[in-house]
Amino acid sequence: RRYAQLRDAVDILSALPNARVYLDGTGSSWLAPGEIASRLIRANVAKTAGYFLNVSNFESDRRVVPYARWISDCIALIEQGRLKAEDCPSQYRPASFADTETWVRTDRAYEVLFRRAGVRRDPARQKHAVIDSSRNGQGSWQAPEGKYRDAEIWCNPPGRGLGRRPTFDTGSPYVDAFLWIKVPGESDGECLRGTSGPADPARGMVAPRAGQWFPEQARELIEFARPPLP
Repeated sequence: RRYAQLRDAVDILSALPNARVYLDGTGSSWLAPGEIASRLIRANVAKTAGYFLNVSNFESDRRVVPYARWISDCIALIEQGRLKAEDCPSQYRPASFADTETWVRTDRAYEVLFRRAGVRRDPARQKHAVIDSSRNGQGSWQAPEGKYRDAEIWCNPPGRGLGRRPTFDTGSPYVDAFLWIKVPGESDGECLRGTSGPADPARGMVAPRAGQWFPEQARELIEFARPPLP
C-alpha cells in the first residue's frame, strides 16, 4: 500500500508544471545502492527527477556524492534489464565501507558492468540527486569505541559543522543541488545514548526535544563549518 501511495503522489506532483520531484534515497551509511534503487523503482522514480540524500544526516560529500552516482547507475542498469538489484556494487562491496580510499573499486565495478552490457553511462538521461549538506562539513561523528551502549551517532553529535553552502553548482553531473534541507541548529532529540538520562552523556547537558532550537549545536555548526564561514 505504501508504494501505491508513493506512486499516486508522484503522479500528482510530477504533473505540476513547475515541480521537480525527488524521492527519499536515504544516505550512504545505510542501504546499499541496489536496495534503495529497487525501492525507488517501485515508487516510480522514472517519473521524477531523482532522489534526495543525507537529510538530517552527517555523511560527508566524499561519501554521499559517489553514493548518488552509484544509485543512478544501478537504476539505469536495472531498468535496461542488464542487472539485478542485488548485484549492484555498493559502499560495502567491492569497496570497504570504512575506507573511502577503496570506493574507487565500486566505481570501477560499475564501469565494467556498463561495458559488459554494451551501454554507456549517460548522466544527462539518468536520475540525479539532491544532497543535504546542512550539517556534513565534518562528516559523521565517530563515537569512542565501547563508551556508549547505543552511540546514536545520528543524534546531535558533538563537533559537527555546516557543509557546502546551498548551490546548483555541484561539480557532478549526477547531483542537481546541495541544499540545507535540515534546519541547522534544530535538535535531533534528547539523545540518551543508551543511558537512563536525562542528560546526553556526550554533551553533559539535557538536549532540547526534537525540532526545538539547540543554540549550543548551532554555535558548533558555525565554528566547525567546512568550508569556513566568511
